[in-house]
Amino acid sequence: MGEIDDLQNDLVTASTIIEWEFGDIIGHVGVRLPNEEGIAVKMLRVPQASAAENWMMRFDLEGNKISGEGTVPGEAAIYTRIFKAKPDVNAIVHAHANMCIVLGLADVPINGVHLASAKFADGLPLYPIPTYVSDDEDGDAIARTLGDAPGMTINGHGIVTVGKNIDEACFNAVYMERTAKIIQAAR
Repeated sequence: MGEIDDLQNDLVTASTIIEWEFGDIIGHVGVRLPNEEGIAVKMLRVPQASAAENWMMRFDLEGNKISGEGTVPGEAAIYTRIFKAKPDVNAIVHAHANMCIVLGLADVPINGVHLASAKFADGLPLYPIPTYVSDDEDGDAIARTLGDAPGMTINGHGIVTVGKNIDEACFNAVYMERTAKIIQAAR
């Protein structure tokens, strides 16, 4: 197996972890492919679970399809614009995480409240405008809002987490939602 096959297998594993952790979730996990070969994205639980159950897509940094089932995700700008703005980021998770959305709507920051969320100590940014990130302008605004944080909430929409690898982006998403649940329970 080659490096791209390994990364795609890691995308499947990360997607499975997030689906188990979050339950009924929609979103995707993406990775920057080596040698500027584009981006691979694995869809999280497709609502119309049929042939698309194992939906995996590859597209370039301009959002043009390279290979895979279906069409390039409408939110491809999350991946293309963050990857362009942040060369140290190699993996991204975007998910419609329920409790993170609840805290965002209540204007409550997600911050470090337990050991696994210590990396959120300074509080994670909140993009205040509920938006479907469908174009480069929105993607650039998300990348700017993210800054150097490991994750952020898009108000009324979901989360974006990043990492140097798929594992880091995946577990940032898991810990972000767990932390939101703890904060909400404490409130």
